[in-house]
Amino acid sequence: APAAQAALLYDYSSGLYVGGFASTVRLAPDFTTGLQGLGLVGYALRGPGNVSWDIGALYTDFTKPSGLGYSDFHIGAAATEWSVRLSYAPRYFGQPYSATYAELNLTPALEGAWSPLLHVGWLAQNPPPQYGSRTRWDGRIGLAYNFEVVTLQLSWVTASSAASEAYGQRKSTWVLRATAWLP
Repeated sequence: APAAQAALLYDYSSGLYVGGFASTVRLAPDFTTGLQGLGLVGYALRGPGNVSWDIGALYTDFTKPSGLGYSDFHIGAAATEWSVRLSYAPRYFGQPYSATYAELNLTPALEGAWSPLLHVGWLAQNPPPQYGSRTRWDGRIGLAYNFEVVTLQLSWVTASSAASEAYGQRKSTWVLRATAWLP
């Protein structure tokens, strides 16, 4: 189902950044449409070799179902065409277990042409949740085209087995995304 999303981020010249994100979501077990809200704060530092380092925290919560709010802490590095990040949530989705997530993103930018996108992520939960797998991976492969203030992306998104299979949910789908950037 389509989702309406909005994000507002502000980067200070000191390296500090703050922001927020909101989206419509449909989560198990009842799959009614609710809202997801996310607030974040962090600090980014430019390092040698045009690599940026980032450390930050965020808090995510949901209206339906309620009680799934959680904090997440991350550290990462990024350059023009790649990024890596390691995240830790002490009470993932408000549950009595923690989760660690590692991700790699490749986004080579080709001027005036479609550019490839690649994302690979791996999640480990400790201890394992009551339903579903202790570990799982997710991935995305696609193309992006950048106009002056709009980016279009078409990608195939997939994930390994998870608790969602118990609810008969798909693990793979096509995603079309249009992003407009404020000047």
